[in-house]
Amino acid sequence: MDVLGEQGAVDVFLALGGSEVEISYTPHSSRLVEVVGVDKAAALGRRFGRGQTKVPLAKAYVSQVLWQQGVNQQEIARRLHVDVATVARHLKATPGGRRRKPDDRQIELF
Repeated sequence: MDVLGEQGAVDVFLALGGSEVEISYTPHSSRLVEVVGVDKAAALGRRFGRGQTKVPLAKAYVSQVLWQQGVNQQEIARRLHVDVATVARHLKATPGGRRRKPDDRQIELF
């Protein structure tokens, strides 16, 4: 998250989740470089050190981020290749449940 940002992390999880990637201080052409670019791939190398690492699937996290971006549950399920009920469980289990970003038109009560 510190290196890639929220959207960059989601892009990596969707493109590379479940696979192993090579992290290097001086990355060359690789699938990771294709997804995040040379500069961010090098920043990952500096942050985590070089070597092979497995990218998590992070489906619950990706579900929450996509939901916060306004993507509906059916589309999230399609992108993650899961059942819509699984997406609903992911959203329900996270802090705040299935609420989207606060509506700035709503006055704050507390």
